[in-house]
Amino acid sequence: MSRLSERFRIGAVDVAALSDGAPDRADFGSHFPGVEAADWMRELGITNPNSPVPFNLGSFLVRGDGRTVLIDTGYGASGRSLGHPGSGELVQRIEELGVSTEEIDTIVHTHLHPDHCGWNVNGDEGGALVFPNATIYVSRIELDYWLSPDADPQRVDFVRGCIEPPRAAGQVEPVDGEFVVTPS
Repeated sequence: MSRLSERFRIGAVDVAALSDGAPDRADFGSHFPGVEAADWMRELGITNPNSPVPFNLGSFLVRGDGRTVLIDTGYGASGRSLGHPGSGELVQRIEELGVSTEEIDTIVHTHLHPDHCGWNVNGDEGGALVFPNATIYVSRIELDYWLSPDADPQRVDFVRGCIEPPRAAGQVEPVDGEFVVTPS
């Protein structure tokens, strides 16, 4: 499987796993605070906690039931500064599938960290909406957190810069709990 793009089918749904950056992370232990290194290393299949671990800033493009759904929108144009293979190239990965950004009608955000909402807007084009025809679904609790004064001060400006333009355009739909995106 490529680290930047791979397609597969599940029942009636076509799924493309797409990368917006594929770094090798040598500091992976920081993702598991309070977990013994031997435990997370065993799960990742490595024997040295300082070994680089292949990591992916990934999204999924799901097509079925007449819908084109993007799950998370990667790091965005600013990701290019990270210097990892594929960084800041999610839109390119989508276009390589023959899909235009205008065809994406639904975005589902798993959460709003910078590596999950960055391409909502195009930092290269003054914050223009990248997916102008998409309804963006996000947990109401998550959205409320990022719009509150308690939001993470290191990330809040980036996240708000990615969520406010589509919100002002009426594209953002907060959801409570589970919801059905499509029948499939």
